[in-house]
Amino acid sequence: MAKKKSKKKTKPKEKTEVAEKPVETMKQPESDTIPAPVQTAQPPKNFSIQWFRENVNKYRDRAIDNPTPENVSAFLYVQKMALDKSHKFANTWEKVVLSNPELDANSRRPLASGGSFAVDSRAKANKQATLKNLSADAGIWFFYSSESPYAAQQAEVLFALSKQLGFSVLPISLDGLPLPSGRFPEFVEDKGQAKVVGVQQVPATYMVAGDGTIKPLGEGVISYNDMQERLLVVAQINGLITEEEYQQAQPLLSNNLDLPQKLSTSLEEKGRSGFIEPAELLEHIEKASGL
Repeated sequence: MAKKKSKKKTKPKEKTEVAEKPVETMKQPESDTIPAPVQTAQPPKNFSIQWFRENVNKYRDRAIDNPTPENVSAFLYVQKMALDKSHKFANTWEKVVLSNPELDANSRRPLASGGSFAVDSRAKANKQATLKNLSADAGIWFFYSSESPYAAQQAEVLFALSKQLGFSVLPISLDGLPLPSGRFPEFVEDKGQAKVVGVQQVPATYMVAGDGTIKPLGEGVISYNDMQERLLVVAQINGLITEEEYQQAQPLLSNNLDLPQKLSTSLEEKGRSGFIEPAELLEHIEKASGL
């Protein structure tokens, strides 16, 4: 008999454990800058206007919530000091205004009825003269529709301008029909002019200069006085009248309205901005005003 071969027992292979690599995280670069210390707001100077703003209501509220003699007295004293401070400011204000006519509102436009009437009359005369001269160099396009309930009202205003100031008015009908009122019987039909100038609604009025420049005066009904003022503004912007002519048509005695622009230019040239000490600011104002 053949001998059976004995099978050798094989040992199981030992598993080799692979060490897991730790996940590397990106380190933040260390900053060399030291964080600035937090600055706490400084309390306002005692009894300054900022102090009163922050505290007068606190004294009042405490006096109301707990009306002891001490609380009420403290509030009344604080209130009195605030009023005294405002009275002192008002007195100085009056002295400064009286000593500097440029700051006096009465020198800009008289407060007395007689003086204001005289200023208004002079301005009206200058305005009429300027507009009559302007009518030689500019006319008005009047876009309307016979169905518009407001077109007739605007037509009367423009008719008065044509008769009193000499402006030529060209009525342009969007629907090809005359005005129901019969005003401006000689009109032209719209041939695309409304689209070119950008009419959105009627009535619409435009100033047309001799060189062909077309500028809007407005849409909707514009009153007679407002139409005069708009004509002046548009004419001044487009160089048809001078700044001096425009200012002479205003009911004011002093027209130093360009001081902010002059002052701003002067300060920018000197590299100054922000808060400027009052004494220095006054020097710049005097130079810009030519005082």
